[in-house]
Amino acid sequence: MRQSYMNIKNKPTTGVLLTAYGSPERLENVREFYTDIRAGRAPSEELIHEIESRYRRVGGQTPLIRITRLQTEKVQEELERLRPGIYRVYMGMKHSQPKIKDTVQQMMKDRITKIVALVLTPHYSVMSIGEYQRKLQKAMDDLDYHPELRFVESWHKNPHLITCITEQLGKPKGIVVFTSHSLPVRILESGDPYRDQLFETSRLIAEKCGPSLKWELAFQSAGRTDESWLGPDVKDILIKLAEGGLRQVTICPIGFVTDNLELLYDLDIVLFGQAEKLGVTLQRTPSRNTHPEFIKAIVTEVIHLETK
Repeated sequence: MRQSYMNIKNKPTTGVLLTAYGSPERLENVREFYTDIRAGRAPSEELIHEIESRYRRVGGQTPLIRITRLQTEKVQEELERLRPGIYRVYMGMKHSQPKIKDTVQQMMKDRITKIVALVLTPHYSVMSIGEYQRKLQKAMDDLDYHPELRFVESWHKNPHLITCITEQLGKPKGIVVFTSHSLPVRILESGDPYRDQLFETSRLIAEKCGPSLKWELAFQSAGRTDESWLGPDVKDILIKLAEGGLRQVTICPIGFVTDNLELLYDLDIVLFGQAEKLGVTLQRTPSRNTHPEFIKAIVTEVIHLETK
C-alpha cells in the first residue's frame, strides 16, 4: 500500500525512513507476527495462547502502528516547515506491515536517491538497531537499489529527547526507576554500548531535573532463554525498594518511545499488580509518542545527519 504524505510541495529525492519493531494489529495476526520474529519458526500453541491472552488484557491490540504513523506525519510536517520540499518521510516495520522491505521498494519507485534512516529507539545495540541496519541493507541489496544511505545509530543524548522525558516526569513521586528492554549479557563482551547509553540518558535526565532526584536504572521484559540477561530486573528493584521502606515509585521507560505490549502489559498490568501486593504506590510516565519535543529530537537528528 502506498504511503500518503502531507504538505509536500514537490517530489523530494531525500527519503527519511522511520523504523520500529511492529505489532500485530489484530489478535488473528499474533501467530504471523511471532513467527516472523522467530525467523519463520512457528511458536508453540502454548506460547501463542499466552501471548494472545496478553493482547486481550490490553484491548486486543497495541496502538504502536497507529502512533508510529502519527509520528511519521508529525516529522513530515516539521521537516516541511523547516526545509520545504527536501524530504519525504516513510515508515517501515521490522515484523509487521508495512514491512521495511516493502517501504524500501516504494522509496525506489519514488526515485529516492538519498535515505536517512532512524530507528525509533534512541539507544544502540548490535542486537537491536544493528539488526535494523542489516535488514535495511538486505532489502536494498535484494532490489539492486543503492541510494546514498545515512543511518542515525543512536540519539540517546539528543537535548530535545532529554527535555521531552524531563517534561513528562514533571515532579515525580518517590524514587524514579528508568527502564529499558533487557538484552543478553553477552553483548557486553564485544563492547556493545547499549547499557552505557542507557546510563547516560538517565544521568542527563537526572541532571536536568535537579540534584534532589533519586533514580535507578532497571531492565524489563527479558527473553525466555537459558542465557543471562541484563539486570537488575525492574521487578527485583521494586521488591528491594519496598523492603527498604519506600512506598512511592515512578517508572520511566526511557528505552521505549511508543506504547507497546512491554509497557501496557509488562508494566501497567504485571508490575502495577506486584506493586499493589507490596504496598507500593506506582506511577508511570507517558511514552514519548507524539510529544512536540520528541518530534523535534527526530527532526534535528535527521537534518544534522543529512546536511553534514
